Amino acid sequence: MKHDLPPGRRQPVRLFALLSFALLGVLVAGLMGLMPGDLIPRESGARTAMDFFQGALHPALQHNNWVPPNAPSLFEAIAAATQRTLLIAFAALGLALVFALPLAFLGAECTWKGNTSLWARWVPKFTRLGIALLRSVHEYLLALLFLAAIGLSPGAGVLALALPATGILAKVFGELLDEAQTRPFLALENLGATRATALLFGTLPRALPDIAAYTFYRLECALRGSFILGFFGFPTLGLGLRLAFEEGDYPTVWTYLYALIALMVIFELSSAAMRRRLRS
Repeated sequence: MKHDLPPGRRQPVRLFALLSFALLGVLVAGLMGLMPGDLIPRESGARTAMDFFQGALHPALQHNNWVPPNAPSLFEAIAAATQRTLLIAFAALGLALVFALPLAFLGAECTWKGNTSLWARWVPKFTRLGIALLRSVHEYLLALLFLAAIGLSPGAGVLALALPATGILAKVFGELLDEAQTRPFLALENLGATRATALLFGTLPRALPDIAAYTFYRLECALRGSFILGFFGFPTLGLGLRLAFEEGDYPTVWTYLYALIALMVIFELSSAAMRRRLRS
Protein backbone atom coordinates (compact mmCIF):
# COMPACT_ATOMS: atom_id res chain seq x y z
CA MET A 1 0.00 0.00 0.00
CA LYS A 2 1.56 3.31 -1.06
CA HIS A 3 1.88 6.08 1.49
CA ASP A 4 1.19 9.05 -0.81
CA LEU A 5 -0.66 10.86 1.98
CA PRO A 6 0.77 11.89 5.33
CA PRO A 7 -0.49 9.83 8.31
CA GLY A 8 -2.69 12.66 9.59
CA ARG A 9 -4.73 12.73 6.39
CA ARG A 10 -5.23 8.99 5.87
CA GLN A 11 -8.02 8.61 8.43
CA PRO A 12 -10.40 11.19 6.82
CA VAL A 13 -9.81 9.63 3.40
CA ARG A 14 -10.60 6.16 4.76
CA LEU A 15 -13.71 7.42 6.53
CA PHE A 16 -14.90 9.07 3.33
CA ALA A 17 -14.33 5.81 1.42
CA LEU A 18 -16.34 3.80 3.97
CA LEU A 19 -19.22 6.30 3.93
CA SER A 20 -19.19 6.25 0.13
CA PHE A 21 -19.50 2.45 0.09
CA ALA A 22 -22.37 2.62 2.59
CA LEU A 23 -24.21 5.24 0.51
CA LEU A 24 -23.60 3.22 -2.65
CA GLY A 25 -25.12 0.16 -0.97
CA VAL A 26 -28.27 2.07 -0.01
CA LEU A 27 -28.63 3.48 -3.52
CA VAL A 28 -28.18 0.07 -5.17
CA ALA A 29 -30.75 -1.47 -2.80
CA GLY A 30 -33.20 1.24 -3.83
CA LEU A 31 -32.54 0.67 -7.52
CA MET A 32 -33.17 -3.05 -7.04
CA GLY A 33 -36.52 -2.27 -5.47
CA LEU A 34 -35.69 -3.91 -2.14
CA MET A 35 -38.33 -3.11 0.47
CA PRO A 36 -38.68 -4.12 4.15
CA GLY A 37 -42.03 -5.69 3.30
CA ASP A 38 -40.24 -8.27 1.16
CA LEU A 39 -38.93 -9.84 4.36
CA ILE A 40 -42.41 -10.68 5.67
CA PRO A 41 -43.01 -14.41 5.06
CA ARG A 42 -46.19 -15.76 3.51
CA GLU A 43 -48.66 -17.85 5.48
CA SER A 44 -46.95 -21.21 4.96
CA GLY A 45 -43.54 -19.67 5.53
CA ALA A 46 -44.79 -17.98 8.69
CA ARG A 47 -45.93 -21.33 10.11
CA THR A 48 -42.56 -22.90 9.33
CA ALA A 49 -40.75 -19.95 10.88
CA MET A 50 -42.93 -20.20 14.00
CA ASP A 51 -42.17 -23.92 14.37
CA PHE A 52 -38.48 -23.26 13.83
CA PHE A 53 -38.18 -20.52 16.46
CA GLN A 54 -40.29 -22.47 18.92
CA GLY A 55 -37.61 -25.15 18.76
CA ALA A 56 -35.18 -22.64 20.26
CA LEU A 57 -37.15 -22.77 23.51
CA HIS A 58 -37.08 -26.57 23.67
CA PRO A 59 -33.74 -27.84 22.27
CA ALA A 60 -33.45 -31.61 22.03
CA LEU A 61 -31.64 -33.47 24.79
CA GLN A 62 -31.84 -36.83 23.04
CA HIS A 63 -32.57 -38.22 19.59
CA ASN A 64 -36.13 -37.42 18.57
CA ASN A 65 -36.10 -39.74 15.56
CA TRP A 66 -35.21 -43.40 15.24
CA VAL A 67 -31.52 -44.30 15.47
CA PRO A 68 -29.84 -47.72 15.61
CA PRO A 69 -29.71 -49.28 19.09
CA ASN A 70 -25.91 -49.00 19.28
CA ALA A 71 -25.81 -45.40 18.04
CA PRO A 72 -24.16 -42.80 20.31
CA SER A 73 -26.35 -40.44 22.27
CA LEU A 74 -27.15 -37.02 20.88
CA PHE A 75 -24.57 -35.31 23.07
CA GLU A 76 -21.91 -37.87 22.18
CA ALA A 77 -22.64 -37.28 18.49
CA ILE A 78 -22.42 -33.51 19.01
CA ALA A 79 -19.14 -33.86 20.93
CA ALA A 80 -17.59 -35.96 18.14
CA ALA A 81 -18.84 -33.54 15.46
CA THR A 82 -17.51 -30.59 17.47
CA GLN A 83 -14.09 -32.21 17.65
CA ARG A 84 -14.02 -32.73 13.88
CA THR A 85 -15.20 -29.16 13.32
CA LEU A 86 -12.37 -27.80 15.47
CA LEU A 87 -9.73 -30.04 13.92
CA ILE A 88 -10.59 -28.98 10.37
CA ALA A 89 -10.68 -25.29 11.35
CA PHE A 90 -7.33 -25.37 13.14
CA ALA A 91 -5.66 -27.45 10.44
CA ALA A 92 -6.92 -25.13 7.69
CA LEU A 93 -5.80 -21.96 9.44
CA GLY A 94 -2.43 -23.44 10.43
CA LEU A 95 -1.76 -24.53 6.86
CA ALA A 96 -2.81 -21.11 5.59
CA LEU A 97 -0.44 -19.34 7.99
CA VAL A 98 2.53 -21.43 6.86
CA PHE A 99 2.19 -20.06 3.33
CA ALA A 100 0.56 -16.68 4.00
CA LEU A 101 3.45 -15.12 5.95
CA PRO A 102 6.12 -15.75 3.27
CA LEU A 103 3.72 -14.61 0.55
CA ALA A 104 2.94 -11.45 2.55
CA PHE A 105 6.63 -10.53 2.71
CA LEU A 106 7.18 -11.31 -0.98
CA GLY A 107 4.20 -9.19 -2.01
CA ALA A 108 4.69 -6.28 0.41
CA GLU A 109 6.09 -3.04 -0.98
CA CYS A 110 8.28 -2.51 2.07
CA THR A 111 10.26 -5.64 1.18
CA TRP A 112 11.35 -4.27 -2.19
CA LYS A 113 11.39 -0.52 -1.60
CA GLY A 114 14.55 1.03 -3.04
CA ASN A 115 15.53 -2.19 -4.82
CA THR A 116 15.89 -1.65 -8.57
CA SER A 117 16.75 -5.21 -9.57
CA LEU A 118 14.72 -7.34 -11.96
CA TRP A 119 13.60 -9.49 -9.02
CA ALA A 120 12.19 -6.44 -7.25
CA ARG A 121 10.19 -5.54 -10.34
CA TRP A 122 8.53 -8.90 -11.04
CA VAL A 123 8.48 -11.00 -7.84
CA PRO A 124 5.98 -8.77 -5.96
CA LYS A 125 3.75 -8.49 -9.02
CA PHE A 126 3.56 -12.25 -9.57
CA THR A 127 3.17 -12.81 -5.84
CA ARG A 128 0.24 -10.41 -5.59
CA LEU A 129 -1.30 -12.06 -8.67
CA GLY A 130 -1.00 -15.47 -7.00
CA ILE A 131 -2.52 -14.08 -3.80
CA ALA A 132 -5.45 -12.66 -5.79
CA LEU A 133 -6.00 -16.01 -7.53
CA LEU A 134 -6.00 -17.87 -4.20
CA ARG A 135 -8.75 -15.73 -2.74
CA SER A 136 -10.78 -15.42 -5.94
CA VAL A 137 -12.43 -18.86 -5.66
CA HIS A 138 -14.83 -19.26 -2.75
CA GLU A 139 -14.11 -21.96 -0.21
CA TYR A 140 -17.47 -23.66 -0.73
CA LEU A 141 -16.92 -23.95 -4.48
CA LEU A 142 -13.55 -25.50 -3.65
CA ALA A 143 -15.34 -27.84 -1.26
CA LEU A 144 -17.52 -29.06 -4.14
CA LEU A 145 -14.50 -29.51 -6.40
CA PHE A 146 -12.46 -31.39 -3.80
CA LEU A 147 -15.51 -33.43 -2.83
CA ALA A 148 -15.78 -34.64 -6.43
CA ALA A 149 -12.04 -35.20 -6.77
CA ILE A 150 -11.07 -36.61 -3.37
CA GLY A 151 -14.33 -37.55 -1.68
CA LEU A 152 -15.39 -36.98 1.91
CA SER A 153 -11.84 -36.82 3.19
CA PRO A 154 -10.84 -34.46 6.03
CA GLY A 155 -8.00 -33.31 3.80
CA ALA A 156 -10.50 -32.13 1.19
CA GLY A 157 -12.26 -29.96 3.78
CA VAL A 158 -8.97 -28.59 5.11
CA LEU A 159 -7.74 -27.65 1.62
CA ALA A 160 -11.07 -26.06 0.71
CA LEU A 161 -10.76 -23.71 3.69
CA ALA A 162 -6.98 -23.25 3.62
CA LEU A 163 -6.47 -22.10 0.02
CA PRO A 164 -8.67 -18.96 0.07
CA ALA A 165 -7.62 -18.26 3.67
CA THR A 166 -4.00 -18.23 2.49
CA GLY A 167 -4.80 -15.55 -0.09
CA ILE A 168 -6.82 -13.44 2.34
CA LEU A 169 -4.22 -13.66 5.11
CA ALA A 170 -1.35 -12.90 2.73
CA LYS A 171 -3.10 -9.81 1.37
CA VAL A 172 -3.99 -8.41 4.80
CA PHE A 173 -0.61 -9.29 6.33
CA GLY A 174 1.18 -7.56 3.45
CA GLU A 175 -0.89 -4.41 3.95
CA LEU A 176 -0.21 -4.46 7.68
CA LEU A 177 3.52 -4.76 7.01
CA ASP A 178 3.35 -1.77 4.68
CA GLU A 179 1.38 0.21 7.27
CA ALA A 180 3.85 -0.50 10.09
CA GLN A 181 6.11 2.26 11.35
CA THR A 182 9.32 2.49 9.33
CA ARG A 183 11.60 4.02 11.98
CA PRO A 184 12.78 0.70 13.52
CA PHE A 185 13.37 -0.70 10.03
CA LEU A 186 15.41 2.33 8.95
CA ALA A 187 17.37 2.34 12.21
CA LEU A 188 18.42 -1.28 11.70
CA GLU A 189 19.39 -0.65 8.08
CA ASN A 190 21.47 2.36 9.13
CA LEU A 191 23.29 0.12 11.60
CA GLY A 192 24.27 -2.19 8.76
CA ALA A 193 21.56 -4.87 9.05
CA THR A 194 20.44 -6.67 5.91
CA ARG A 195 17.02 -6.00 4.42
CA ALA A 196 15.70 -9.37 5.66
CA THR A 197 16.99 -8.73 9.19
CA ALA A 198 15.49 -5.25 9.26
CA LEU A 199 12.13 -6.61 8.12
CA LEU A 200 12.08 -9.45 10.65
CA PHE A 201 13.22 -7.43 13.65
CA GLY A 202 12.12 -3.93 12.72
CA THR A 203 8.91 -4.14 10.69
CA LEU A 204 7.37 -7.46 11.76
CA PRO A 205 7.25 -6.71 15.54
CA ARG A 206 5.38 -3.46 14.81
CA ALA A 207 2.80 -5.25 12.68
CA LEU A 208 2.62 -8.41 14.79
CA PRO A 209 -0.20 -7.32 17.19
CA ASP A 210 -2.50 -6.49 14.26
CA ILE A 211 -1.44 -9.65 12.42
CA ALA A 212 -2.25 -11.78 15.48
CA ALA A 213 -5.59 -10.01 16.00
CA TYR A 214 -6.61 -10.62 12.41
CA THR A 215 -5.47 -14.24 12.64
CA PHE A 216 -7.82 -14.80 15.58
CA TYR A 217 -10.64 -13.34 13.53
CA ARG A 218 -9.82 -15.68 10.65
CA LEU A 219 -9.87 -18.58 13.09
CA GLU A 220 -13.48 -17.73 13.87
CA CYS A 221 -14.16 -17.62 10.13
CA ALA A 222 -12.49 -21.01 9.71
CA LEU A 223 -14.67 -22.41 12.48
CA ARG A 224 -17.83 -21.19 10.77
CA GLY A 225 -16.53 -22.48 7.44
CA SER A 226 -15.83 -25.88 8.98
CA PHE A 227 -19.39 -25.91 10.32
CA ILE A 228 -20.83 -25.12 6.87
CA LEU A 229 -18.80 -27.93 5.30
CA GLY A 230 -21.28 -30.25 6.99
CA PHE A 231 -23.91 -29.12 4.47
CA PHE A 232 -21.71 -30.71 1.77
CA GLY A 233 -21.54 -34.01 3.66
CA PHE A 234 -18.36 -33.52 5.72
CA PRO A 235 -18.91 -34.93 9.24
CA THR A 236 -18.88 -31.62 11.14
CA LEU A 237 -21.58 -29.98 13.24
CA GLY A 238 -23.26 -28.72 10.10
CA LEU A 239 -24.02 -32.24 8.90
CA GLY A 240 -26.07 -33.04 12.00
CA LEU A 241 -27.90 -29.75 11.66
CA ARG A 242 -28.65 -30.38 7.98
CA LEU A 243 -30.02 -33.87 8.61
CA ALA A 244 -32.17 -32.65 11.49
CA PHE A 245 -33.48 -29.75 9.40
CA GLU A 246 -34.38 -32.07 6.50
CA GLU A 247 -36.40 -34.20 8.95
CA GLY A 248 -38.16 -31.15 10.37
CA ASP A 249 -36.61 -31.85 13.76
CA TYR A 250 -36.20 -28.23 14.81
CA PRO A 251 -35.38 -28.91 18.50
CA THR A 252 -32.36 -30.95 17.36
CA VAL A 253 -31.46 -28.22 14.89
CA TRP A 254 -31.30 -25.76 17.77
CA THR A 255 -29.19 -28.14 19.84
CA TYR A 256 -26.58 -28.10 17.09
CA LEU A 257 -26.95 -24.33 16.71
CA TYR A 258 -26.43 -23.83 20.44
CA ALA A 259 -23.29 -25.96 20.25
CA LEU A 260 -21.96 -23.68 17.49
CA ILE A 261 -22.94 -20.53 19.41
CA ALA A 262 -21.17 -21.83 22.52
CA LEU A 263 -18.02 -22.46 20.46
CA MET A 264 -18.13 -18.99 18.95
CA VAL A 265 -18.61 -17.33 22.34
CA ILE A 266 -15.67 -19.26 23.79
CA PHE A 267 -13.51 -18.31 20.82
CA GLU A 268 -14.54 -14.65 21.02
CA LEU A 269 -13.77 -14.38 24.74
CA SER A 270 -10.47 -16.20 24.33
CA SER A 271 -9.35 -14.17 21.31
CA ALA A 272 -10.36 -10.89 22.97
CA ALA A 273 -8.27 -11.75 26.03
CA MET A 274 -5.28 -12.72 23.87
CA ARG A 275 -5.59 -9.51 21.79
CA ARG A 276 -5.55 -7.44 24.99
CA ARG A 277 -2.39 -9.21 26.15
CA LEU A 278 -0.69 -8.66 22.79
CA ARG A 279 -1.50 -4.95 22.78
CA SER A 280 -0.52 -4.38 26.43
